[in-house]
Amino acid sequence: MKINIAVIGAGWWGTKLIRTLKALDCVDQIIACDLSQLNLQKVQSEFHIHTTSDIQSIWNNPNISAVCIATSPNSHYELSRLALLNGKHVMVEKPPVTTLNELDELHNIAKKNNKIYLLDALYIYQPAVQKIKDLLLSNYFKEIRYVQLTRIGDELRRPNAGLSRIESAMYQNRVNVIDDLFYHDAGLMLYLCGHGVQLKSSEILSLYNKEICDTANLHYLCPYPVRIELSWTLLKRRRGIAIYDSEKILEYDAFSSSPSLHVHWLADGRSENIAYSQEEPLLLMLQTFIRMCSNETVRYPPDIHYMKSLMELRLELKDQFNL
Repeated sequence: MKINIAVIGAGWWGTKLIRTLKALDCVDQIIACDLSQLNLQKVQSEFHIHTTSDIQSIWNNPNISAVCIATSPNSHYELSRLALLNGKHVMVEKPPVTTLNELDELHNIAKKNNKIYLLDALYIYQPAVQKIKDLLLSNYFKEIRYVQLTRIGDELRRPNAGLSRIESAMYQNRVNVIDDLFYHDAGLMLYLCGHGVQLKSSEILSLYNKEICDTANLHYLCPYPVRIELSWTLLKRRRGIAIYDSEKILEYDAFSSSPSLHVHWLADGRSENIAYSQEEPLLLMLQTFIRMCSNETVRYPPDIHYMKSLMELRLELKDQFNL
């Protein structure tokens, strides 16, 4: 069944959502909504879709079944609330809200109105992550002893990508590395390791801007130790997952040219490569959202417990470090 969908916020991420939605056969019509006429002109010219700056026209349109919210974080709660109250399914960019009470309120509205309320959790739709999830559920690991989640950017040495983004978007808007990256890897930790996690220790560093942290090392227990490494500044650029089991070590390197997980068996030193698909994560995420809106069964969807646990971890760091 095809649906009509509105993308609220036609900036950098909203444009990516529109481009991907255009490629889906299950989407009939896309409407972009933004207060910026320049943004609307750009997406209308590139994608030839309907645009509007009138958010009320989205709420009043009974033919729009769902909305993707890609606006500034301080607007996420109110836009989600209005969308749900007006009978729309919602997928919202991180962070979904600023308090747990807001999250509970939106979940209750969605439940009452029989609507989907979903976090834009792109990181868990990576095919490699889905493969690791399958392995965990199939008891591939005998006894997990340690997990590493690494997201090191080396942004300050990448002038055409990282540096310009950090200076123009992060430093100017006072966004720190926790705001930027924490949801990705904390989300992966919860998705793969479970919800009963405890923060054991943390290191927050401001190496190149005294007021904004650019590096964080976070140690959790759930029940085995998990280390999350986040940085815009450290060398070298790395992104991946390592799982240390009593029998083997599994490694996912996001920058590897080979679409496979590498496994090293400790007893005999042999190596194993476990292939995963090369499907586009954003495409998989939007397909999942639309299937959920159509009451179809999907694999491992992030639910309200996942969203709540993720918010609790983020708020814990905010309380501890005023971040």
